[in-house]
Amino acid sequence: MKAKLYIVATPIGNLEDITIRALKILARADVILTERKTTILKLLNRYKIKPARLITYREDTHENLVPIIESLFRKGSKIALVSEAGTPGIADPGLKLVKLALESGVDVVPIPGPSSVTTALSVLPLSSPKFIFLGFAPVRCLKLKTQLKDLQQPMLRHKLNIVYFLGKRNLRKIAKCLKEALFVHKVWLIRELTKIHEEIKNLTPEQLYDVLIQDPKGELILVIPYDEELNP
Repeated sequence: MKAKLYIVATPIGNLEDITIRALKILARADVILTERKTTILKLLNRYKIKPARLITYREDTHENLVPIIESLFRKGSKIALVSEAGTPGIADPGLKLVKLALESGVDVVPIPGPSSVTTALSVLPLSSPKFIFLGFAPVRCLKLKTQLKDLQQPMLRHKLNIVYFLGKRNLRKIAKCLKEALFVHKVWLIRELTKIHEEIKNLTPEQLYDVLIQDPKGELILVIPYDEELNP
């Protein structure tokens, strides 16, 4: 049988956000490649699924795992890839594996589901539906300021909303940099989507700074909305 690679989206918080199709794929997979075993096991145990085989897969382990993965392809294995949360390949491991599969003649099958980016955007009253997702905000202030400066005119010209993940590393430094570099009146800060402490706040750059220097816990998404008032 021909091998298949399933790109399986998993919940970003609430375990009830898994799809029926995703559960079936995870239950039938010969191998589950997972960014973190403890996280996927919580989901599998919740739905009484006993995986045939789990292998830890991250970007930094990809090269070492290539011989194992290619062997699985040759055997015709059904492989499911999951990230720690959300959709693999979206600021998460997966792109290298998809490329390897396609180069090996393996069918890559998307199993859609949660994505924190689209989940966040779906609840915001934005002036434009268009957005650009830039992954994790640079931790180096100069790089972040340069990126925002370069994006300002394209954002206004094409009515783009800018979306960043905010990592926990150097969050206070990022807060100061954003306060100095932001060119809009308000931004949206989304924390812990679908979880108990979910928060969605509309803040001025100064208020954003005040929140971020407190080192808020959990996953953070920053949306810099297209601002009609700034468009000449």
